[in-house]
Amino acid sequence: MASLTITPEGVSDYDYVDYVLASELAYDLMIAISSAKILDKLNYSEYSNELLAISKALAGEISLLLYTGHYVDGLASEISEAIDYDWIDTFNDVEFLELLRKAIELRYLIDRNIASSKQALDFLNLMTKVFRMNAICESSTLLGKICRNPEPKLVLQLFCTALVVALGGLSEDGGKVVQD
Repeated sequence: MASLTITPEGVSDYDYVDYVLASELAYDLMIAISSAKILDKLNYSEYSNELLAISKALAGEISLLLYTGHYVDGLASEISEAIDYDWIDTFNDVEFLELLRKAIELRYLIDRNIASSKQALDFLNLMTKVFRMNAICESSTLLGKICRNPEPKLVLQLFCTALVVALGGLSEDGGKVVQD
């Protein structure tokens, strides 16, 4: 929840707690996914599945904290087709944590009205690398349009949706089918 904050620059609706909470959740998400991956390789799939369920909840919380209020009809469906769901097998925890950190930073810049298309494009490039969303920018789809005109709020909304979709959505069965 944002609240009014008095700073030397004046009064703003920026609430430091939201960014700290998002950062803590991001770190917890990275640890949960890393641990799930390790447990799965050790054939402890029941524990791995529990951690992946926790990861979904953490991803949902992060997405809610970073949500820009820009719903894009059809975005989740396109993302579900573009993401390589095996990204988690080649999961690089440092790179993933950097992606999450940059998402929080982009939200901060958006809140301050100083986010640029260049920053959004750089973030988008990292996101497509981490989630292995190859060739989306060359497509004529909605995702391609966002790539060609990387408006920061839309790019952050794309990330929030992709984060949830990349972990199998919010369903308990982990299905890859997404309904907008």
